[in-house]
Amino acid sequence: MSHIPLIHGRTARSFRSAMARSASTPTRHGYLPEALRNYLVRLGWSHGDQEIFSTEEMIAAFDLSGIGRSAARFDFAKLESLNGHYIRHSDDAALVTMFEACWIMCPAAPS
Repeated sequence: MSHIPLIHGRTARSFRSAMARSASTPTRHGYLPEALRNYLVRLGWSHGDQEIFSTEEMIAAFDLSGIGRSAARFDFAKLESLNGHYIRHSDDAALVTMFEACWIMCPAAPS
């Protein structure tokens, strides 16, 4: 069992409250699960200069000694940058499928 430092936002609002504004999940905001996972694993954990990890690389490289002691800062710009990387390296058909699933799940915009 281990304690991981808190994650702070730029302001008093946390990531959870920012996402809860529209009561939706991060994927409904357009974040790919792989990008979100990659971003969250790097908050408070270091592994050299590597920023982008596959899930298999994360599992293989993770070690509790890499967990920092201070609180991490949540940075939406960095998450968006990682998300862009994953979008650019995704299969077009897979992106269309994810978009269609989100489109069906998302409520209609207010008129």
